[in-house]
Amino acid sequence: MMFAVALITGLFMYDNAEFFSTAKQNAADGMKWEYVGKQAPGDNPSIPIIDFNTGEEIIYWKMK
Repeated sequence: MMFAVALITGLFMYDNAEFFSTAKQNAADGMKWEYVGKQAPGDNPSIPIIDFNTGEEIIYWKMK
């Protein structure tokens, strides 16, 4: 069971490496997470969720 959790976590981190790298750099530059409400992801790397009503990718938080 531990192997499965470690594998899934590792794959998630690998698949979203650009997002985590950008978020780390933004935090170092003084940016913070802010609630922006339901909106399209935009140009910045993100981990969007799918709106099951419309099928669109959306985010609720953004670094500013």
